[in-house]
Amino acid sequence: MPLLQGEQHPHHKLTAEEVLTIRASYIPGLITLADLARCYGVSKQTISVILSGKSWGWLTEGTSQ
Repeated sequence: MPLLQGEQHPHHKLTAEEVLTIRASYIPGLITLADLARCYGVSKQTISVILSGKSWGWLTEGTSQ
């Protein structure tokens, strides 16, 4: 069975476009993890693992699903 990732995973809450926007929007000291989490309806932990590359790490600008 193939590994489902990103929008292909049945429990995804974010789109690839949103993930890229989160990465581009994060400015330490100005925009917090909590701010982004509230904006996208996910937890601070979700934002943290996106920013660290532990989640959606395969996704880069210009990557298509």
